[in-house]
Amino acid sequence: MKHIFNKTYSKMFTYVVVGIVVAISVFSGFFLASDYLARIQSNPTFEYFTQRLVILYSLMTFVLVSGLSIWMIVANTSSGLFANELHEGTLRLLLAKPVSRRDLVIGKIGGMLAGGMTYLVLSLMIVLSVFSLKAHPDQDILIHLLKYTGVYILYGTFMILIAGSIGTFLSTCFKKKVPALLILALIGFLIFGIIPIVRLMMQTSGIYNRMHLYLFDLNYHLALIFDTFTNLLGQMTGTSSQLELYNMFTNLFHYVPLDMDVALKTGTVMVANNTLNGVLVTAIYGVMGVLLYGLSFKRMEIKDIS
Repeated sequence: MKHIFNKTYSKMFTYVVVGIVVAISVFSGFFLASDYLARIQSNPTFEYFTQRLVILYSLMTFVLVSGLSIWMIVANTSSGLFANELHEGTLRLLLAKPVSRRDLVIGKIGGMLAGGMTYLVLSLMIVLSVFSLKAHPDQDILIHLLKYTGVYILYGTFMILIAGSIGTFLSTCFKKKVPALLILALIGFLIFGIIPIVRLMMQTSGIYNRMHLYLFDLNYHLALIFDTFTNLLGQMTGTSSQLELYNMFTNLFHYVPLDMDVALKTGTVMVANNTLNGVLVTAIYGVMGVLLYGLSFKRMEIKDIS
């Protein structure tokens, strides 16, 4: 099993994939640093600064780092865990050796998860390093971001488990990697690219809430999971202008009219969108992941490889 684990883990690190992850991480770090340097000129309060940085850092992490980047890496590996072996006939050779099917499955899944975790930690460390080297932030601000980095790692680990469970299961359903990879790639682009745009149009027309489309909004579901982890450090706050772009990609907030008797003025304010319960959604996705891994084990135990 150790040999299978090591082989699966090492195969995840190619020059192209590592280069893409580094490029995305460097871009995210430069983006944070550039905004920091632009805002510091106006001498803002510490609270305003930390709120804005956390919102931008969260946006970069949710959409790019733990989003498209890690999702596609795990999708690429998990979709071929068993499909490639079946298609090339190498699964028979592996099982001819003194290794059980159970050890084979555990070794491959373990290597894939460990590789995803390595990419996740590496990416976040690069983001913080680039930000620190370019912006030279105050020590308190850097410590504040480090706290959130720990929470992002927890969320990213959860996402790796979920994406890996889907890919692993699909890998047992197809004889080739391509169909499984295409399905996972489509899901990834839907979640982090297409759904936010379509949702914005549907919310403007009122269709989104009227037809209860949030029940099927995968982007909102993952954002709720992300919010559940970040809430370990407290509810994310900020001005409406700070939260607007972040909200476009998460749907975690919505506008409500001000109470005239309290605010003594008209207008709207952005508050948390609690249409669905984040803890419940996290639990449902966690159970789904466990079930998919269980089904993958079961399918590989009974699969005919002759």
